[in-house]
This record gives sequence, C-alpha cells and structure tokens, in this order.
Amino acid sequence: MPIYEYHCATCEDDFEMFVKSAEAGDHIACPSCSGEEVTKQFSAFATGAAAVDFSAAATPAAGRSCGPGCGCH
Repeated sequence: MPIYEYHCATCEDDFEMFVKSAEAGDHIACPSCSGEEVTKQFSAFATGAAAVDFSAAATPAAGRSCGPGCGCH
C-alpha cells in the first residue's frame, strides 16, 4: 500500500495515510479533526540511498556559470 501525504483545509494539519488504491476513491478524513476537506500533497520520493547535499550544486562558485545552456549569467 502506498503512503500519501495530505493537507487538511479545516485545521491546517498535514498528515500521511496508507491508501489501498488511488483510483478506488477511498474516503480520506483528517485524523486530527475528522475534516473531509483534504488535498493530496506533492511529496518527494524517499529512497534508501545515501544522503546527498545538493546545496553546493545549486550555487555555482563565484564567476562561474551553472553550465552550458543554463542562462543564469
């Protein structure tokens, strides 16, 4: 069963829930307030791979461009 992340519009709580099937139209209610105005959130897929620090790759060294075709400089 996949885990989906949701946001409750009633109490502003974020929560995760196991859902049998995304197409089944399962009824999702907030576990905090039982509100039914929930939206599925975009979440990054986590893996068991080693942690990677992308912050250095996102910021080029002084005087350098990000790479060919970047267009930032």
